[in-house]
Amino acid sequence: EHKEQDRNLRLFVKLSGQTLRDQATLKAICQTVQSTQLPPGAITFELSVEAVKGQVKYAKMASSAFHKAGCQVALSHFGLELADFNLLRHVETDYLMLAPALLNDIAKDHDAQTRLATLQERAQMHEKLTIATAVQDPHALTVLWRCGIQYALGYYIQEPSQELSYDSSVL
Repeated sequence: EHKEQDRNLRLFVKLSGQTLRDQATLKAICQTVQSTQLPPGAITFELSVEAVKGQVKYAKMASSAFHKAGCQVALSHFGLELADFNLLRHVETDYLMLAPALLNDIAKDHDAQTRLATLQERAQMHEKLTIATAVQDPHALTVLWRCGIQYALGYYIQEPSQELSYDSSVL
């Protein structure tokens, strides 16, 4: 329905670590995505850093298959450890979804702001887009934009709903 209305819909789908090891499921996902004829980048698969760390080989194969199918890949819960950037050598990703813990009191904590700015600089060096997750505080948005974070999501932006609707005029 959204495709017919020419709306630029992007869907983020979380995958478990177990799914990464299931080659039959991954193949079925890619075939299904290709059959939908959605524009490239309409679907992004989220892989958690923990799941990827435990099975880099499978994550590498899955991210490559997703990209070939016209999808994007995001690493969620990213940035708690500097070693997270090592995963980017192995797994093709488009987005880095920052761990919610990185944003605790970000509007007031200057050390956290410095860490976030450094993390964003490294993400830019790797040509990755960043998403701040679990944004609950309106003051955090100012800090996020100042640090260069490209996207934000959370209850402050919009609470979950049963329907796919969003009115950007309220911002």
